Amino acid sequence: KSFKLEREVSNIDHRACSVQKFRMDGRQVFGMVRATAWLVLWAAAVSGVRVTPDSTAPFVVWDTRTSACEKRGCPPNASAPHGCSAIDLPDTPPNAYVDGSGVTRVFTADSTTRASRGPSLLNITRNCSIIFNSTSSAVPELYAGSEFIDATYAFANGTVYALLHVELHGACDGAKTTYPYCWTVAMTLAVSHDWGDSWAHAAEPPHHMVAAPPLKYTPSNTTLNAGWGDSSGIVRSPIDGYFYAIVHNRFQEGVQSNGSCVIRTNNLPDPTSWRGWGGSEFTVPFHPSPYDTPEPNPVDHVCTVLDLPDCVVMGVVWSVYLEKFVSSLTCGTQNGGDSSAAFYYSTSADMVHWDAVQLLYTPPVPADVNFYSYPALMDPAAPSRGDRNYETIGKTATLFFVSVTHDFYTEGRNLYGINVTFHK
Repeated sequence: KSFKLEREVSNIDHRACSVQKFRMDGRQVFGMVRATAWLVLWAAAVSGVRVTPDSTAPFVVWDTRTSACEKRGCPPNASAPHGCSAIDLPDTPPNAYVDGSGVTRVFTADSTTRASRGPSLLNITRNCSIIFNSTSSAVPELYAGSEFIDATYAFANGTVYALLHVELHGACDGAKTTYPYCWTVAMTLAVSHDWGDSWAHAAEPPHHMVAAPPLKYTPSNTTLNAGWGDSSGIVRSPIDGYFYAIVHNRFQEGVQSNGSCVIRTNNLPDPTSWRGWGGSEFTVPFHPSPYDTPEPNPVDHVCTVLDLPDCVVMGVVWSVYLEKFVSSLTCGTQNGGDSSAAFYYSTSADMVHWDAVQLLYTPPVPADVNFYSYPALMDPAAPSRGDRNYETIGKTATLFFVSVTHDFYTEGRNLYGINVTFHK
């Protein structure tokens, strides 16, 4: 979220916390991978699984140049796209579910949320009804700033829960006032009782908070953005019945290191019930918040991050073919790791220990594309297995991803798909 959609982008060294400006030409951006991290990554045990993408070109799932509900949004020279009037574009990995009428609803939310609908995952049409508007509160302790429906999970009675990626863009002084400065993020919970036609916070803010940094937000021109966001989607484990998600902290926040944190709950309606991985058990609470009295000790709320250096887990599904979890990732250092020249995958038996990262797909790079992001695996055949939430894949699946162009006002930002086959 909050990509700096200009040709000048920050390349950030996580360890040195230095920022180097460079000019992108649409291909240079893809060279940003820290060699030492990749040597460690590829030295891990390989799972023995391999993937073959279709040899055909990726197909367009949603072309915002022709079917966006709101095509204008901010003026082209605006510095904060989400701070102006609504613009309809994909700004999260896609997630989907089948409603009570058998209609598939696909979310690729911006901070003004609409959904695409259709008879199947690959046959959807943009629906222009606004179903959720950001609260846009500037009060940090409410966790209700720019809100994105980031992960959905539907039940047969029409109740749908969603993890919200919530950004707060602070009012800092000085030159460094845009991403990645003066910015924080948290995860909260929303609920719908009508299959997603309307949404509300699952509890009155701030009690809808799921996961947040263990420190109060202090606007700063020099502090890099941090907080738990960019969720992987929700997947229910067939092993223990818990609901799992993976959230990401882009930069160090006090005692909390950057990286990906696995969180889980067995009580989805309760936002306070989620626990993070503590290194041996899921014992890390995110409540009370740092704004409560007495203020909690930050060290009691530190999540042990996954051993996936420079990678962001954008999606997780359960493979009924592999009998493992499969994650889809971006890897690199641009934007905290959430954009990439190629997409990667890893497999896990328990959501905590992941096999070596392997190449999933390298998309073509047309002249109007700066980079790609938001990879997510879903199986169009999942509902035939009784999977309403597209949380399982078979031997084959579709990899969805988003192109980020030089200027989405004229070139769009589109959702693509490519079919892939797994082998073991």
